[in-house]
Amino acid sequence: MGDAVYRDKTGGQNHAGLLYGYTGENVKTDLLDYSKYTVTHIAGTGHVVEEVTLTNFIGEWGYYGPYNPSSFSRGPRKAVCYTANNLLGKDYCISQPLVYYGDTWEGTPEDIKKIRCNWVSEVAYENPSDRLYGTDENWNIMVSQNNLNFHNGSDGCTPRKQRLEVGTLSPLHSP
Repeated sequence: MGDAVYRDKTGGQNHAGLLYGYTGENVKTDLLDYSKYTVTHIAGTGHVVEEVTLTNFIGEWGYYGPYNPSSFSRGPRKAVCYTANNLLGKDYCISQPLVYYGDTWEGTPEDIKKIRCNWVSEVAYENPSDRLYGTDENWNIMVSQNNLNFHNGSDGCTPRKQRLEVGTLSPLHSP
């Protein structure tokens, strides 16, 4: 668990979520059954961050599979999933990737007022300091206002760009 997952979306873009849980048994039929996996994501306008089955997340779209940074290990997965759980119920934001309360970014999940789909996985990874996307200088949006502004502005972080930069398809549960 803790892998970023991506599927197609209208206009050549992607939709992102975070593989959060598994409800099946340790048998091949369950392991291959996408309805046994849960994904934390936000569907779009009028929605909040929620948990759905992987089957529901994919719907009728093409599925790219789970991705994670090549250095990702078991230890950080717990922290990533914990952060994703703290995002449940946050409202969707279309105008920018992330909107926070107040005048300054505090760099915590609690400070997030609204969030876009790919930022669910972005925040989940970067809150415990695991790089998911971004330049060497500006990757961690949780540590500074400047990094957040870079991702919110000229960087143009999209789910598709994020998927292509993460670049490591997890060997488990790939399409």
